[in-house]
Amino acid sequence: MEDPALLLESKQHKQSSDPFSHSTDTTSTGSTACSSTTTSCSSRCKSGDSGSAVATDRVALSEDRLIQISAAKVHLKDMLAKHNRSAKHPEVAKAVEVLSALNPTEDAALSPHFEGTFVSLTRPEFPGRIKQEKENEHLDQFTLGRMSFNIFQPKDLVCTITGTRNILKRSLQEEDKADGDDSSHTGRTFSYPLETHMLIHSPKGDFPAALQMEAFCSSAKQPKNRLGVAFIGGKMVPGVEIRSDPNKLALWKEVFADAYKKADAERSYLSRLMLFFFQWMFQLTTPTDKEAEQNADSSVHFEMKRCPHGYIDILYLDEDLRITRGNRGTIVIVERANQ
Repeated sequence: MEDPALLLESKQHKQSSDPFSHSTDTTSTGSTACSSTTTSCSSRCKSGDSGSAVATDRVALSEDRLIQISAAKVHLKDMLAKHNRSAKHPEVAKAVEVLSALNPTEDAALSPHFEGTFVSLTRPEFPGRIKQEKENEHLDQFTLGRMSFNIFQPKDLVCTITGTRNILKRSLQEEDKADGDDSSHTGRTFSYPLETHMLIHSPKGDFPAALQMEAFCSSAKQPKNRLGVAFIGGKMVPGVEIRSDPNKLALWKEVFADAYKKADAERSYLSRLMLFFFQWMFQLTTPTDKEAEQNADSSVHFEMKRCPHGYIDILYLDEDLRITRGNRGTIVIVERANQ
């Protein structure tokens, strides 16, 4: 799950030089083909299509290899627990390297294990984490602006991340093509939303919420175990606890009232110029106060018609664990969620 903020910054650099303790409705995150055309993504791969895929996506596993894999997975999780879930720590990186060398999946796009709902075992590694006292070093806190490239407002509100979820589903359009032989690596497309759950700390109290980043990924024009990724937009949604309680929702509305009008009034000349640049470069549509007022759940969203692209390499994949490395080197380890 490559961080969308890093992809955005990478795209900006190229052109200038040449988002589960609180559940929310899932429409998401933060979320793919390497094409600017948005693909409709919704349903799971047909069960009848998996036969040929199963035959080609796995390597033969001996009993000794299975024992090695099991031990390597336990060791990796031990290292994550020891080092505050940081994939950057050398001991975690070494454990990733060992397990990756035992990867049983030859082609993730064909694997029946690729789809599903996953939760992140690693902490967010993008810049801007608010420094904590030693006893709170396990907390991941960022400003709302830093988590959304200053799109969602008020940008200075502090947010504590409580979990990240990733839901992979085969594109309905791609599934419809798979009437015959479905063993081809070429062109498989999946929805790839990233949903970051958080507590937003405000003068009116702490609000559970989610940032839902819409993305899709595709194996088209990619080598095995690499998928292109594109992020096409995002949404900020109050948690169920807020939406289901009129009093709490009223407090939410007080905190976020006229947030975008105030932000526009406070922008410096340079900030206005940067916003215009992003709107032009990504064909970006930003949230408004009117949208928040009109939506019953007070959600707001943004869209990018010219979306930033990147890729993920699948370093390891089995029935319950996935390890990826993004195009900027970010290692993300996720575990299949309990149903």
